[in-house]
Amino acid sequence: MDKRKTTKKNQPTAGKTPQPASGEKTNKGNENINKVSQFNARESLKPSPGDKPSHGDHIFADLIKGLFFILLLLITKLIICHLILHDCCKEIESAGHKYVQRQLSPNEPPIQIIDITDLKVVSYKWPNGEVVEATPRDKLEELIRAIAEQEPKAIGVAIDFSPDAKGYITPVDEDFFEFCMSQQVPVFLGVSRTANIGLPPEVWLGSEKYESLAVSTVIPKKGIEKMPSVVQAHEDYEESRTMSSALADTYGQIHCKGAEVLQHWGLAEQFAEHKIKEGKVKEFVVDYSPLQTFIDNRLKSEPPTNTVSS
Repeated sequence: MDKRKTTKKNQPTAGKTPQPASGEKTNKGNENINKVSQFNARESLKPSPGDKPSHGDHIFADLIKGLFFILLLLITKLIICHLILHDCCKEIESAGHKYVQRQLSPNEPPIQIIDITDLKVVSYKWPNGEVVEATPRDKLEELIRAIAEQEPKAIGVAIDFSPDAKGYITPVDEDFFEFCMSQQVPVFLGVSRTANIGLPPEVWLGSEKYESLAVSTVIPKKGIEKMPSVVQAHEDYEESRTMSSALADTYGQIHCKGAEVLQHWGLAEQFAEHKIKEGKVKEFVVDYSPLQTFIDNRLKSEPPTNTVSS
């Protein structure tokens, strides 16, 4: 009698949990292994506390970004200003200068302004009978003497002392120049008339012996974003200083390492040189951020007179 083969199916028994087949066990085991491997891979990608970028790395990255941005702006300016819109570039540059000025933080400048607008002009009479009016030289001497006693680095008087077509403005100008040269502190006197007509600096104050006193106070007719530092009216003349550069040179320049690096790589310039007729001029960008400090801290040449009402 043949025995029939019967296939027994795993049927759940009451009270017992059905057990998976051996093949099912293998598949589920592989899935668990894959999940664990994926979890370990994700964990390995997470930066450890020691791998976090340092503060110095952030600064270096910002520096690289800043230099790249400056280079991009310079290239854009070169293309637009010199090849496309030369006139419009001036307006863009002026707007950029005003924006930069608003970002600057004013520092306490090592300069004290003495406001002499309250000094009333007086009359001087020449031997030929001609009468002229000018700022009183004796009052200026008193102020210079009092300031020199405080031992400043230098003193600058922003008045045009240059002679006109007839000669010196007052009959006592040469005596005043001699007084200024006798001071222990360097004194610089403003010049405009003779500087404007292109005379050499040795005759700005009428004589070569007063050359060390003479500095230009000429202001550009268009735009005040830049001011001249050095003026050379003719290539055969010596370079002449302006009031700002004379005072700055006497005080001593402050060096910025970052700016020196940018200048070395041609990304920035302290002075821009331009040709003017037969000479040249060197200009610098003016920092107007301490202007309000100058105004607030200026001193009057004479104390105001108190008015007592009866």
